[in-house]
Amino acid sequence: PLKGYATRDVLVGYVKDIAFDFYGKRLATCSCDERPRIEVYDQDEKGEWTVRHKPWAAHEQTINKLCWAHPRFGQIIASCSDDCSVEIWEEQETTAGSQPKWHKRAKLSDAQKPIKDIAFAPEHQGLKVALACMDGRVYVYECVDVMNLSDWTLEEYFDAFVQAPYSWRSSEADLSSSRNPGVRCLSWNTSKFEPPSLVVGSEGTEEGTALVRVWQYGEASRKWVLVCDLAKHFRPEGGCQVNDVSWAPNMGRSYHLIASAGQDEHGQLKVHRLNRTPDGLAPVGQGQSNESALASADQPAGVWRVSWNATGTVLGSSGPEGVVRLWKSTFKGEWREIKAVSSESVEPAAP
Repeated sequence: PLKGYATRDVLVGYVKDIAFDFYGKRLATCSCDERPRIEVYDQDEKGEWTVRHKPWAAHEQTINKLCWAHPRFGQIIASCSDDCSVEIWEEQETTAGSQPKWHKRAKLSDAQKPIKDIAFAPEHQGLKVALACMDGRVYVYECVDVMNLSDWTLEEYFDAFVQAPYSWRSSEADLSSSRNPGVRCLSWNTSKFEPPSLVVGSEGTEEGTALVRVWQYGEASRKWVLVCDLAKHFRPEGGCQVNDVSWAPNMGRSYHLIASAGQDEHGQLKVHRLNRTPDGLAPVGQGQSNESALASADQPAGVWRVSWNATGTVLGSSGPEGVVRLWKSTFKGEWREIKAVSSESVEPAAP
């Protein structure tokens, strides 16, 4: 059985998000209590998780997501919040030989509505970060001088759900809402051999539709261009939204895999297939299905989070029932559950 570790100095309130660093040896958490706070755990040689720093206050409202930058740029964490801002944190020694501390280096506050997700770009693109905002826009910031983390430039922003894609025509029902749906989640394409690309998921429209779209940065136009719509999430009685998306690492496949988690009536967890062509990214051909709905993942309250392993061959999902499920594709392309781990079945270690 899996072995759990109890931690001391546990945050008050409930944990809103957790994020591992590049090597999986550090864990950042954020909590919702009287004042939103961030705490970082480090794994020692024995595998125990310990706290080197006291939790520190951040933001004025709920912190929604955390993410780590690539270690090439240092020990950097970004946090996003319902207070419409992103804060950039760096761990650094204040004096020689002293215990390192986390310092706020920048606050990005161009958004006008809550920011629900945040993700650093792949390391080869430089120190960039993308923001998913409930005003319907995706904001991309860049720190040109990595030695000066207080200087971030708004490189580009685009309205994610207001126009029909040029290569994959959506039905009018998908875009009939006069209100621009907010962006709830996003994920980068990590490939070094393709232009920067993002998959974004929306909140639900009044018709109960939540969209999943792929955007790519055009080197010629120097703008973000809409590539296609992927299979939508839908609940006819409303209340549907895309909770999370994850773009799988590509290890030589001729196509990409993208997972999306929603609150549909059925098909809450989907794996979308996107072909790689000489002309760029494109959905699969006419008459073929570009997504697989993992029906056995359906839960009354939906699927909350999805994440791929390092090779993009195993998909993990979780929901409010407290179970982490692992999925793998068969040689026929059918996704099967290979493991389900309940939090109640984990053996806790001594604190």
